[in-house]
Amino acid sequence: MDYGYIIAVGIPFMMIGTTLNSIIRADGSPKYAMFSMIIGAILNIILDPIAIFVFDMGIKGAAIATVISQIITFAINIFYIKRFKTIQLTKKNFQLSLKQVKNVTMLGISSFITQMAIVIVITAENT
Repeated sequence: MDYGYIIAVGIPFMMIGTTLNSIIRADGSPKYAMFSMIIGAILNIILDPIAIFVFDMGIKGAAIATVISQIITFAINIFYIKRFKTIQLTKKNFQLSLKQVKNVTMLGISSFITQMAIVIVITAENT
C-alpha cells in the first residue's frame, strides 16, 4: 500500500511527461525525447538502491526514487516546449471550438471505449 500511495503522487508527472515525450518525438526531435527518457531511467536506477539501502527506506524508498525520476523527466520535457518546431503555443490555440471538440471526440472515442473496456475487465478479474 505504501508503494501505491507514493507512486500515485507521481502519476500526473508520468502521464504528462510521457505525453510530452511523444509530442517531442513527433515534433522532429527523437534524440531529445530519448534523452529525457534515458535520464529518468538512469536516475531511477541510481536512486533506487540509495533510497532502499543507504537511507533504509525499503519499498517506500523505491517509490520515492521512481517519483523523483518521473518529475525530472517531466521537467526536462517541459523545458522543450519553448523549442517546438511545428506547434505554436498562442492564446488563440487554447480556445476551444465546437468543430475542434467534434474532431477530437471522433478520433478518440474508439480508443476511449477500448481503454474503458480493458479497465472494466481488469477490475472484474482483480475482484
